[in-house]
Amino acid sequence: MYYQYMGSRESGRWSLVVGLVVLAVFAVGLVGGVWWALTRLPATVAAPTVIGSATVIVSVVTVLITNQRNRAREIENDHRRQKIPVYEGFLEFLFSVLLADNTGRKRPSDKQMIQVFSDFTRDITLWGGPELIRTWNEVRSVGDGEGLSGIELVRTWERLLFAIREDIGHSNKGLAKDDLLRLFVNDLDEQLTTE
Repeated sequence: MYYQYMGSRESGRWSLVVGLVVLAVFAVGLVGGVWWALTRLPATVAAPTVIGSATVIVSVVTVLITNQRNRAREIENDHRRQKIPVYEGFLEFLFSVLLADNTGRKRPSDKQMIQVFSDFTRDITLWGGPELIRTWNEVRSVGDGEGLSGIELVRTWERLLFAIREDIGHSNKGLAKDDLLRLFVNDLDEQLTTE
């Protein structure tokens, strides 16, 4: 199935190239024809025709670009509305696991954790951006953190938190490594010096 997709993608590229070449030939012919016609008109008719045509073309191009940008923004906002509940649910679960001892809540069972991770994987397959998917794969490959220090393990999870923030449109500019960890690990600096 994937290879069929890649093949159709390749043929789609060739179709695009052929279409662009045909469009370019048509555009050159059209411009040449218009130029030929304008050079045969008297200057008193040609100048207002060129100015009027330029005004119409600029107006149409401006409207098309504005509509395209508005449509792209609309799609981005729709995607964000779909992503936020997925990420909120996952973060709520993650924090319930991390803070279970501090809040007196019961830790989720392994079965519940597997279900949440499975659901999250399914949801980001549809809604997650490329960086988030790569980071989630990194988190999953770490597993239970065997062979990693505790701080390396939580930093892997922090990278996921940064990716989630970025995926819903937040800027991580101004945030440094460990800034998100400090939100829920009170003695992080102490932990860092002991490792």
